[in-house]
Amino acid sequence: MARLVDYISIMGYDYHSYVWYLPVLGPNAPLYPSNTDSGYFQSLNSNWSVNYYLHLGMPANKILLGMPTYGHSYTLVNPDSTDYGSPASDIGHIGEGGFVPYTDIMSFRRDMDTIEIFDRDTRVPYAYKGNQWISFDNEQSLAYKTEYLMTKGLAGAMVWSLNNDDYSGRYHKVPFPLVRRIKKVLNDDDL
Repeated sequence: MARLVDYISIMGYDYHSYVWYLPVLGPNAPLYPSNTDSGYFQSLNSNWSVNYYLHLGMPANKILLGMPTYGHSYTLVNPDSTDYGSPASDIGHIGEGGFVPYTDIMSFRRDMDTIEIFDRDTRVPYAYKGNQWISFDNEQSLAYKTEYLMTKGLAGAMVWSLNNDDYSGRYHKVPFPLVRRIKKVLNDDDL
C-alpha cells in the first residue's frame, strides 16, 4: 500500500466512547495505554496504532497522526468511581450524543466543582463533576502527541476537526488554541 499513497492518516481518537455492550470509562484519544489496560485494550492507543503500521512496512514519512479537538462524555453509575474502567450508565449530558466540542469542554472545566485529572500513563486528561465525566485533549496532551510524532519521524499531524476547536477564541486569547499548540510544537516557534 505504501507505494500507492502519498500519506495515510491514523485516526488517533475514538478508541473509547460509551457503548451499551461495554459501558465503562476510557480515554478518547490516549497516546499510550493505561496501566490498567490488558489484552485487547492495550492496543487502543496511538502508539500501538503507529507501531502497527510501521511493522507492516508503512514508511514513517507517510504517516499522519490524527488528533481530536473534541471529547466523549459519559454518565457515571457511581460519582465516586471515576477511574478508567469504572462503570458508566449512558452517554453524558454534555455535548450531543456524547460528542463534546472543545468549547463545551472548556465551559465544563471552568465550573468550580469540576475536577480535572491529567493521566500520566495515557498522556490525556479527563474531567468530572457529579455524575458527568469527559475524556478530551488539551494543549498539554496535544503537545505530547506532537513531540511523539516528531520523535517517530512521522510526516505530520491531522486534526479532526477545526470547527470543534475554540475557533472564536472564546475561552482563550486567540482562536484555535489546540491547532495553534500543534503548530507551535511542530515549528518550535512562538505564536
